[in-house]
Amino acid sequence: MVLNERMAERARAIMAAQGISVATYAEKTGQSVDMASRRLNGNVTFSLTDVEKFAKLTGYKPVELIDDEFVLKPTHSVKSVSPALADGGVK
Repeated sequence: MVLNERMAERARAIMAAQGISVATYAEKTGQSVDMASRRLNGNVTFSLTDVEKFAKLTGYKPVELIDDEFVLKPTHSVKSVSPALADGGVK
């Protein structure tokens, strides 16, 4: 499995476990719903910045998202996300 496919698959699993919709993911990471959907479906590559934003949104470290040994963490609410994401971007 190529790295982008791995990232997209894990992102979908994490979002499902945490109850994060595509719309919420898009809003919190400063992208359109269409672009977020394309990333999650593997049609658009995740950049390092995208991986970093997703990690901050979901409480993972970027390396955890791409490591060979992935562990789905216990869920947390999106409401507990860092205030840095409140304006739609990562600071």
